[in-house]
Amino acid sequence: VMKNEYKKLGKMSFAEAAVLVIFVILVILWFTREPGFMPGWATELFNQNGQYVTDGTVAIFMSTLFFVIPSQLNCSCSVSANDEQDEEAEGVEE
Repeated sequence: VMKNEYKKLGKMSFAEAAVLVIFVILVILWFTREPGFMPGWATELFNQNGQYVTDGTVAIFMSTLFFVIPSQLNCSCSVSANDEQDEEAEGVEE
C-alpha cells in the first residue's frame, strides 16, 4: 500500500527540492554554529566581541531565501507537464 502511494506522488518538483536543500542547510548551520566542543562558524566569523549570530539569525536568513529563489525554473532544457499539454492542444487545433 505504501509503495503504491509513494509511486503516485511522482517526481519531486523544483520547489520541493529547493525547500529540502534550504532545510538541510539550515540544520547544518544550526548544528555547526556553536557545537560546544570547538568554536563554531558563528564564533569565528561574527561573535568574537559579542553574541551577534543566534539560531534566530540563521533561520531568518534561510527564510529570506524562500523569497529570492524562484518556485519554477524557466529553462528550455526542462519540459514540464504544462508544456506537454500545450503542445497536445496545439496539435488538436490544427
